[in-house]
Amino acid sequence: MFKTRFVLIAVSAVFVSQMPLRGQLLVTEIQSQQSSTATASGANDYWELTNFGGSTISLANYRWTDEARSFSAAVPVPAGTLISPGESVIFTRATAAAFRNWWGLGSNVQIFGTTGAPGLGPGDAITLFNASGVEIFNFRYSAAGFTRSNGSLAGGGHAGPSAGGGDDTQALIWDPTYGTASPRYTFATGVNFSTFKAAIGDDLGSPGLIGSAGSPPVVDFTVDQTSVRFGETVTFTATVGNATGDVSYQWDFGDGYGDGGSGAVVTHRYARGGNHTVSVTATAENGSDSKVKTLSITIGAFGQDGDEDGLADGLEYYFATNPESGENTRNLPRLVRSSTGMRLRHSTRAGISEVAGVFETSGDLVNWETAVPGLDLDFTSASSDSETTSIIHTLSGTAPSPAGQSADHLTPNLQDTAGAALGGIRVENLGMVGVGRISAATLDQFGETLGGSSGLCITGWSYDSGQGKFSGVLNMLPDRGFNVGSTFSNYAARVHKLAFTFAPYYGAGPVALRQVVPVYKGSTKFTYQDGAVTKFTTGLNPTGVGTLFGQAVGTVTTANGPGGNQLSLLSFDAEALQLLPDGSGFVSDEYGACIARFDSTRKITGITRLPEAARPHRPAGTLNFDSENTPTTGRRENQGIEGIAVTPDGTRLFALLQSGLVQDIHADAQTRNNTRLFVYDISGMLVDAPQLIGEYVVKLPRYDSNGNGSGINRTANQSEIVAIGPAQFLMLPQDGNGLGSDSTDPGVYKSVQLVDFGSATNILGQYDTEGAAVSPGGVLRAGIRAAASKDVVNILNPADHAKFGINTTNSAPDLFTLQEKLEGMSLVPDLSTSRTDDYFLFVANDNDFQSPSVRMLSTTGVIQNFGDGRKNVGNGRVTNDATFYVYRLLIAAPENRFFRMKVTN
Repeated sequence: MFKTRFVLIAVSAVFVSQMPLRGQLLVTEIQSQQSSTATASGANDYWELTNFGGSTISLANYRWTDEARSFSAAVPVPAGTLISPGESVIFTRATAAAFRNWWGLGSNVQIFGTTGAPGLGPGDAITLFNASGVEIFNFRYSAAGFTRSNGSLAGGGHAGPSAGGGDDTQALIWDPTYGTASPRYTFATGVNFSTFKAAIGDDLGSPGLIGSAGSPPVVDFTVDQTSVRFGETVTFTATVGNATGDVSYQWDFGDGYGDGGSGAVVTHRYARGGNHTVSVTATAENGSDSKVKTLSITIGAFGQDGDEDGLADGLEYYFATNPESGENTRNLPRLVRSSTGMRLRHSTRAGISEVAGVFETSGDLVNWETAVPGLDLDFTSASSDSETTSIIHTLSGTAPSPAGQSADHLTPNLQDTAGAALGGIRVENLGMVGVGRISAATLDQFGETLGGSSGLCITGWSYDSGQGKFSGVLNMLPDRGFNVGSTFSNYAARVHKLAFTFAPYYGAGPVALRQVVPVYKGSTKFTYQDGAVTKFTTGLNPTGVGTLFGQAVGTVTTANGPGGNQLSLLSFDAEALQLLPDGSGFVSDEYGACIARFDSTRKITGITRLPEAARPHRPAGTLNFDSENTPTTGRRENQGIEGIAVTPDGTRLFALLQSGLVQDIHADAQTRNNTRLFVYDISGMLVDAPQLIGEYVVKLPRYDSNGNGSGINRTANQSEIVAIGPAQFLMLPQDGNGLGSDSTDPGVYKSVQLVDFGSATNILGQYDTEGAAVSPGGVLRAGIRAAASKDVVNILNPADHAKFGINTTNSAPDLFTLQEKLEGMSLVPDLSTSRTDDYFLFVANDNDFQSPSVRMLSTTGVIQNFGDGRKNVGNGRVTNDATFYVYRLLIAAPENRFFRMKVTN
């Protein structure tokens, strides 16, 4: 969401004779024209009234109208209306539900929707009467009707432009800088005075919220060192108190050299010593502040060698403790290869406590950070004699990955996760940096409910350095459509396009969920050619078996699109999406355990099936793609290809089943943890005919579904993968708890894992026939080495939730509760930095179309309302919006990881 301010008027003089109204009521927001994409565009005019007094005010029997100023024709204020001190209420022509949906507001904001209330046109006004018909105020936003923030008079027209805005959809807002006695007004920009963008459409406002100019921020800074060697950097760190909104910085290092820098933490290299006047200015919404300090910088000789033995004194001092000892290079760090990976060995003089140092690591030899134990290196051993202490560290991820094991979680996994290193790839988790959403009630261009993300790909990714924002297109793949029990809709597989902006938030929070701002732009349905007929797919449960592109597929007879003929269509439950640079790509199907190839128009041009062992059979020897009953062998019902990914070099396609095959599990749900990964060669011409070249076992985590430690009883099914190397990918396993489920149990395990199958057993061709098992009874066969996996992001991390106000109390769900099903992932680089290892990982939910109204195509080819599919848990039925969570990751390939030691004392 984005915040907006609106018109306030001081009415204390008018209230002198109105004793029942104590305090001060101000009009704090007006919008008289909505964007074309807003909910019920043109019928949502609204204004906001705020109580700036010290006591609760009753508006019983009051009325309001526009410039007509007629008490008899005015709209009554609902009986019992109370405004608490500091509270803002909304008066609108829309229904309260539609207005909340439009702006993404919670139930804490009072909204009074009156059908037939006056429309607010250009140059209009707001008039309020008391119960006796006495006019309390008449605020006009016509020309010269009020004073703008810059001292000029109102310009007329719609409310926002009258205050100086360039677009009708920018609301008129009060400027808190000038107070309430002689108020001035401005327009919403989406960043000023906490204004924000509506959840639907392009409107800017802040209904229910009032910003405050407050006191200005206070800035200070520290410096890490003032005595440096030539060429070394000095690090400056700014701290800001009392800042409102985002903070920008401008530094001056006092020597006239280099870029002044614009971050809270900056570095500078001084070319000369002496006194330098250093200053930083911090600017926030509520003003700016500067801090100036004089630093005395001492610069020593670079690489000084006091004893002329060929070693710089700094190195000699750390590793030999005495720069004049004449020691040679025997004490310097050296890299040693062993069966357990690369080891860093070095020695120091024993008993010298004042010498200290730390390891630093880098992905580009420019940006260095302190090495993280377990993520970068592990202390292995230390041995000492009377003169020397020898120390060995093992560099993480440099050894062949161990055999994969299923991690078990009996209670909620709430610990922070720094990251992991496997297969030579290092993934560091820097935490959640953004959240955004789009309403679950949104309809696509076909008049059907939008849904959420079973798959997600980001295209058109770019960065605007002027605004400090990223932008792109969220290509969102919904699943098969509405399905509750045995009720299915005739929902054609499609890809939605949502243009979005992203402004990462690196502060401590709490902060509103408005960093990702998606706007629906259109959808494209998948099609395929069946003879001379162009057909759509359908989400209906397959009842038959047909042939398409030479492959057996699930089919059902239904209407071929809106008003279409009754035809046999491909039943397709779309679960994962991969887009190639030319706009073509791959999409996986859960029903058929297959992968469809499509061109840039979303026309399916081929089908790649998994080995027979993975295809559903019931009874034995008979393919049966039904998703409501467990097959005899093959993929479980609703447990098909949940994740596909293309490697960064574009030559390999990974396909991962959601959990173990029927023949690979025991009757207990916790034995579904041995799932299968299939690797296809798609290089060159093989992109249109993928060739299976590898098959591996991936072990999934397991958990106790109620989180009380009573015993492991579930497998954390995986829902999406993203390839980051030739044998490495990120995987999204999770429990079944959260918003959208039938359970009030707490979240126990939801994580992003790093998986490496480089050292796993390639079982291609060994267990591929119908019914062949790699783990009969749920126990992996001896001799099969599973892929290794480690957590890199804990989605249940309480610190991330607190920062963005995410609710994880599943017994009392609300609009901001973490969802049960997180099924979309997409990885994009951080283009705002020159670093090559900096990325953003977007994670999105599949909301199962849980909205008050679900509009979809029926079997007869007409759009119908399939009812309210929301779960009735805890607080009752809660709408499940399509939500996007963003994490910042540092990912370094094997050849881009460097280490050094820094003397700290």
